[in-house]
Amino acid sequence: MRIVSGEMNDSAIGMPAGLSAICSANFIVVGPDIARVDALATLGFLEGRAGLERLDATPGYGALAMLRDRTLLATEGFRNITI
Repeated sequence: MRIVSGEMNDSAIGMPAGLSAICSANFIVVGPDIARVDALATLGFLEGRAGLERLDATPGYGALAMLRDRTLLATEGFRNITI
């Protein structure tokens, strides 16, 4: 990590350290509307586990996330749509 303009940044991913602690390493969303999939994927990436809970409550959509500790988590919607 390095300090830039008074903020600690995680130089490995180029974002503020506090944000990198909660963000997913990877977040995949599936669903019928590509614009909504894109928006939900962005939110999910930023929210981490909370993003998965949001997606789990969104009918017709699902998500697969790899957290920073390399844990894989999938919503029920993702399992139903992809399997």
